[in-house]
Amino acid sequence: MGTEISRISANFHRTRGRAFCLKCQKPVDLMAYANAAEFFKTDLEDILQLAETGQLHRIHNRRGEMMICSDSLFTLFDNRQTR
Repeated sequence: MGTEISRISANFHRTRGRAFCLKCQKPVDLMAYANAAEFFKTDLEDILQLAETGQLHRIHNRRGEMMICSDSLFTLFDNRQTR
């Protein structure tokens, strides 16, 4: 029963632009891969690689589209050394 409640609460927070991030353990804003790359002035390949290695958290939005957890994105880029 406890698992059922967790699933319901996670889905309750899921919208087109927000979802519950299991790694952050809180509701977060979501960002499309291309928007994340544009916002941080990097290329899409960089964002894809960071997501693939788990440095960025990937979450499906309500429509089933794979998005990036904005909290993980801001944390990563705040702590990243400049090139």
